[in-house]
Amino acid sequence: MEIPLEGKYVCKLNGQLVIYEASTGSLCAAVPCVMVGSATPAHEGFTFKHTMVLVKADGTIQTKTTDTLKAVFGWDGADPFWLMDNSEDNGPMRSVEFEIVGGPETGDKGGQYFKSQWLNPLGGGMKTPAAAERRSVLAKYGNKFQALASSAVGGARRAAAGVAA
Repeated sequence: MEIPLEGKYVCKLNGQLVIYEASTGSLCAAVPCVMVGSATPAHEGFTFKHTMVLVKADGTIQTKTTDTLKAVFGWDGADPFWLMDNSEDNGPMRSVEFEIVGGPETGDKGGQYFKSQWLNPLGGGMKTPAAAERRSVLAKYGNKFQALASSAVGGARRAAAGVAA
């Protein structure tokens, strides 16, 4: 099967997600994927592995990664082995669709393979953020916005009157 071009692809799990410690000391998730859906009919059935770092070697938890796994698979974020347990053959995660962003890459020995870059909820990783709290923002920045608005209005009035600023 031809290696998919750079793009976004709808995928499902193609086996059990595995939590493992890398030789570097980081905690990772190996996510076996299969491309599905009518949006990619030429690549339907293409399989690959996506790797995610949950905890860096220095012990720093990758919050964006954990937030993504929580959003996609319904994980509560407490026990990473929950992801393994619920991705078994008949586990609830097996039917979940997600988006993979990736494309072809040339390996060290010259061969090409599909390099997945991001795993996102369907529709992408760019969700609308929660709105800021009005009172807090205005208390913090309101005077600055008012001063800017006043100087802009004053400048417009002077320009209209033909007075130099």
